[in-house]
Amino acid sequence: VEQVDQWLRIDHSLSANTVGKSVQDRDIVLYSYNSTQKLGETNHDDVPVVLFLSLVHGNEVMGLLSLLQTAEFIITNSGAIPFRALFLPVVNVDAYTLNLQHEGGCRRTNLRPTCHGVGAETISNCPHISTDGVDLNRNHPVDWRWDDEGEDPLAVNEMENLLDQSNMCSTKYPGPEPWSEPESRAVRDVVLNYNVTAAISFHSRSSNYARPLLIHPFTSKRPFSDMPSKDADRFRSWSQMLNEDEFYIAGTAQESIQYTAGGSTIDWMYSVNVIPFVVEVSPPCDNRWCPSIRPEEVYWSVERYGCTGRYLIDLVTMDTISQSSCVRSSGSKSLDTQSQYESYFDGDYVSRQSPYQSYDFDDGYASGIDDVQLEQFLVMILYAAVFLYFGGIFIRYYYCRKPQRTQNTDAERASA
Repeated sequence: VEQVDQWLRIDHSLSANTVGKSVQDRDIVLYSYNSTQKLGETNHDDVPVVLFLSLVHGNEVMGLLSLLQTAEFIITNSGAIPFRALFLPVVNVDAYTLNLQHEGGCRRTNLRPTCHGVGAETISNCPHISTDGVDLNRNHPVDWRWDDEGEDPLAVNEMENLLDQSNMCSTKYPGPEPWSEPESRAVRDVVLNYNVTAAISFHSRSSNYARPLLIHPFTSKRPFSDMPSKDADRFRSWSQMLNEDEFYIAGTAQESIQYTAGGSTIDWMYSVNVIPFVVEVSPPCDNRWCPSIRPEEVYWSVERYGCTGRYLIDLVTMDTISQSSCVRSSGSKSLDTQSQYESYFDGDYVSRQSPYQSYDFDDGYASGIDDVQLEQFLVMILYAAVFLYFGGIFIRYYYCRKPQRTQNTDAERASA
């Protein structure tokens, strides 16, 4: 956390403000960048404001690195159109601190003791970390349990999500009520107090076998057809422009990741007229922390996600994308601050190899098959095998034995 603060506040001269306290009374810090200051303008009350946040889940560190990469692209390529960029890099500061203490832990929820020491299970590969706490990405009011109309809860939430609401030891427990947690209230206050126009919430997938995702509302089970056509068209067109190279699987949560969640950050943001996205980062290794990967490879791997954040600024300010806005400045300071790694950040990502070419992904990933889709395919094969097995028994019993019964009957008649 201190290194993040040093890089943003000291190395890149961003202003810093504490916008909330965590469950364990740690500071939740917001960093601000005003392009108007660079342009020499004094009035920036009416400029668009874009928010970038990460570590809503405390173990998704690749999301943090992607946010920092976004910050660097924005600071070094701000352009001539005024805007304001806000960075909330460590939302779940307690869980992130705990995970760092254990050299890369698995705690995703905040550190609210929801199990009260009773029934809190530990994660098998992280025996020092319990599974209680509140999932901050399910602690917002939109579709938290049911819609505002009081309709059937299953209309906007899967049964699994509803069951998680009564399981205080679940890693997806949404809390006793919306905004029950100080960390989610801090996000709420930033969005409302700073009049945010658009946002990206950076998350991280579990391994490089999972394709990167670009998700727009809805993340709940609510049908996308419920969205006004003007908003739906904008989400579709902006997703297409942010994903011209088809780097991501893009769409709603149901379309992209094949599961839904009520009470999410971006669904609530959309309800207050923000244009929000989730970027799910695919790490360059088979786990979230990549301890065996060289630092320069990790930093390079998040460059494409940083471009997505920088391109969102273009869309908000110009409704188009400038490829030149995603170029690393030769004098910028990378996270490692070692000159030997600077060559990995020179130039435009478009002119270099795709991550699919630079890393040894499995065939399913490279061919565009997501891990969830692969699992569904294998389940279908299993169902087909079971059907054929019992179908074969049925055919043998009803067809292969029928002639034998007929022959026995003829023999009995002959003997009579």
